[in-house]
Amino acid sequence: MAVLAVGSFFPQQGARAGDDAYAFLILDGQKVKWGAPRLGTPAHVRFAFLRTAVERPGSINCRSMRPFPPRLGPNGLTNATIAAEFRGAFATWQSLAGIRFEEVADAADADIILGVQAVPAGIAYADIVPRKRPGADMSEIRKAAVCFNPDFGWKSRFDGNLTIYDVRYVALHEIGHAIGLDHVWGEPGRIMAIKYQERFRQPQPGDVAGARALYGGPTTEPAPAPKPVPKLGLRTASTVAGPATR
Repeated sequence: MAVLAVGSFFPQQGARAGDDAYAFLILDGQKVKWGAPRLGTPAHVRFAFLRTAVERPGSINCRSMRPFPPRLGPNGLTNATIAAEFRGAFATWQSLAGIRFEEVADAADADIILGVQAVPAGIAYADIVPRKRPGADMSEIRKAAVCFNPDFGWKSRFDGNLTIYDVRYVALHEIGHAIGLDHVWGEPGRIMAIKYQERFRQPQPGDVAGARALYGGPTTEPAPAPKPVPKLGLRTASTVAGPATR
């Protein structure tokens, strides 16, 4: 089975044991989350699909990113399908914990940017840029990125073929990293397990427990007014400034 990856993070054992085991990402000795750097507090996060190339100097992963091509990988998965699967993954995490996601058209306005790797490696990666707080045990996430390998085969359903990857499953996993969750080692029964599997397409009890530990339960705050979002697609390949790096 293929191993899913995260950015420049050291694996940490779960903060809980058993069926609801989870693990926080630890960067430079600090847990990380969006919003207030306190456990159990909600957050509002904006995401965008890249429309131009982005260079992120100093990042460990997703250092050089490009927009999703019109068709992804040898299977030719369309932009419309990719976008729908990512939006579904964000909506799923939002329904389970106190973190709200808003899609924006311009990557410059986004907290999390989405695209493909310019130099393909691995299945997919997440990278996080924290705002360090000296002496604290938790820091606020400033920016994040999720990048897929455009050379691999991608699909939008489970079919038992573990060499072609389900976009929804991988998106759920990498977004989990982007909100502050790490791999749970030796615990296959969750989205945040280290290996790709086709057993479920929803976060499991341990995944939910981890997200709620960071952000609390689902919020009843009204969603922000939707903004017009253009269809995915390539514009020019000119490089634009990437997120700040830690």
